[in-house]
Amino acid sequence: MDCSHEEETVATFRARNNGGDEGKRVLAGALVRVSQCYVETRRSAEGLAAATEAVTILEHLDLRAKGKPVLARAYDCLATAYAVTGRPAEAATAAEQSLATWREVAAANPTFRLELAAAMRGLAAKRRRAGHYADALAIFEEAVTVLRAYASDPDFSYLLTDVLEELPDYQSLASLPDKLVLAPDEVLARHPLQADTSPEPAIWHLYDGNRLVAELSMAFIDQPWFYATFEPTDEFAAWRDTFAELSHPDDPNFDPTVPGWAPALDRINHTLTLYAPNGFAVEEFLMYLDDDDFAQWRWHAEFINWRD
Repeated sequence: MDCSHEEETVATFRARNNGGDEGKRVLAGALVRVSQCYVETRRSAEGLAAATEAVTILEHLDLRAKGKPVLARAYDCLATAYAVTGRPAEAATAAEQSLATWREVAAANPTFRLELAAAMRGLAAKRRRAGHYADALAIFEEAVTVLRAYASDPDFSYLLTDVLEELPDYQSLASLPDKLVLAPDEVLARHPLQADTSPEPAIWHLYDGNRLVAELSMAFIDQPWFYATFEPTDEFAAWRDTFAELSHPDDPNFDPTVPGWAPALDRINHTLTLYAPNGFAVEEFLMYLDDDDFAQWRWHAEFINWRD
């Protein structure tokens, strides 16, 4: 899959754009589609740039009802692009903007209620992965309420079935305290980012709240897996048995697409946070340790939909 068709469409609408609002709106729509293609083909930085341009164009237009759904989809796209580039805080903000816009759109035109429910589910998932469990449940329950209207609709009743199956997971987490996630600036104050020219390996950091559990010195990457030397602190002693419960990816029983596959994985993600070298917290991650001194992991942006 390549994005040549979407790129040609963007180029065409750029050439045709005479500065009018309609031309800008159409160009923004094309940018949303090319951004989606870039993200799907792992051209994440280009996807983020296209989504950002689309949102910037649309936010400066006096959008009528016809243009609001395009803005909402642009925010959706921006949220995804931020997520896959390891910027969950910005992804959550874009998802909030998306939901606010879809609320406005659906209030004016109820035919967009399915898009509203999808935006609710998307933001709820981000809230859950960020450790804001009660907030995630409240938003997810709104999606359930919207989708109940489709219980007897043969084309869309499956959506209600899906959310009702997911609801107990959200409910079970709602009583947990919110997970502490450090801001990127705070992480970098503790662990300054190395220069690109540094011969030293990039370092990731695993935290339990504000306590360092381990440093991970990058060895190599074999997408979607990352490999690193695992250097635990004394805090890791409380987690050693939990990590030992995870089966190796080569194990025939390994299947992270099955909810509840490993309660240990849930305990890890509900409490621990993995920070990339740039200080940003990744979303959910799966990490396997080999004799406590070598780690391999993949994180949510590299295996989207393994849980949601």
